[in-house]
Amino acid sequence: MSLSTDSIAEQTEQPSHGSLEPTETKYVATSQWMKRLPQDALLSNLSIPGTHDSAALHNGFSFGFARCQSLTLREQLDLGIRFLDIRCRHQNDRFQIYHGVINQRISFAEVMQVCDAFLDENPSECLLISVKEESKSEAITRDFQATFLEETKPYRQRWYTAEVTPSVGTARGKIVLIDRVGNLGGLNWVKMNLQDDYQALPEVKKQKIAQHLDATRDGGFDQWFLNYASGTVPSRLINPESYASLINPFLLSQVNQRQGDRLGVVVMDFPSEEIVEKIIESNRFPRGQNVDRE
Repeated sequence: MSLSTDSIAEQTEQPSHGSLEPTETKYVATSQWMKRLPQDALLSNLSIPGTHDSAALHNGFSFGFARCQSLTLREQLDLGIRFLDIRCRHQNDRFQIYHGVINQRISFAEVMQVCDAFLDENPSECLLISVKEESKSEAITRDFQATFLEETKPYRQRWYTAEVTPSVGTARGKIVLIDRVGNLGGLNWVKMNLQDDYQALPEVKKQKIAQHLDATRDGGFDQWFLNYASGTVPSRLINPESYASLINPFLLSQVNQRQGDRLGVVVMDFPSEEIVEKIIESNRFPRGQNVDRE
């Protein structure tokens, strides 16, 4: 089944309960797939497609090792991606997006403009954004936290920065912060159940992905599980794109086998439309204890 961003469902109210059964997804645009989710479902109880180094579209002088995506941020969001991995180099008291030492030619302010515009147009959705400091700071007069507060000030109403996992209803129209810096607020990266062995050989990585999907299925619904499918093996000249070409078909087969299971946040390089759609389709409710008890 292929979902089209043109096939937007006409709905006047947010349902208190919902699902994304295969028979229903053809009526739901990938840009608005969260519209059919139950209001009371915890975000941690969802299957969420995401991207690693989400804004890394440029290789620079990295010999193919810096570029991790082929789609712009807006194209990713329209496709259905809801977790973004944003890496900020602190320069001149502003944030510029980098992958390692490679400038990705987009500022954090521009990232915010893209996300804000998307949520304006799609208020049923929410975004998870992981913020990490990248590379070395340069020509700064304040710490990372102070610049983050300044950069996000025009969008403060957009951000959800509590440490408690929100429900879908609470998070709609919001950017839910995952803090990889340590003092920004939001969900605590250290408390996430994480699989991110980014230099594992592809055959080892496949095992780790499958094991983490098992753990996600069996874990508590208020626990966060992030499963990174991305990686590189420089010693074998396997760059992110080559790695994805080996891992993503396996990931798709795993997702197909686990339809209806909670998959957690699945973080990818160069995701295909099919993988994203199948991750979205795995959101079927009721599924255990999905009620937010805040």
